[in-house]
Amino acid sequence: MSAQASGIHVERGHGDWWIINYDENVLGVRTIAWLLNATTNEVVKITSKEIPRWQPTIVYAREMDRYVGPDNNWVIRLPRFEVIRAANGGATLGCRRPY
Repeated sequence: MSAQASGIHVERGHGDWWIINYDENVLGVRTIAWLLNATTNEVVKITSKEIPRWQPTIVYAREMDRYVGPDNNWVIRLPRFEVIRAANGGATLGCRRPY
């Protein structure tokens, strides 16, 4: 587990959820990770609003039943999933066929 994702990093979350971490070089509020439900295609974004000043790789800690963000010297404990989902809302991922 590294403190900084290189490109796109995908790993298992809780239940049917997967974590998609990726690098993004933008100023201001940025998306740190997506939580994707493999069954319903619902996406919940974790942004730099939840974790200001850090951009860790988000992982799921089964022992704590929480998503955490290990950094070089710290482990950032995110709020429970239901709290993140209620605060950020969810979107459904769709796919369009190219014409």
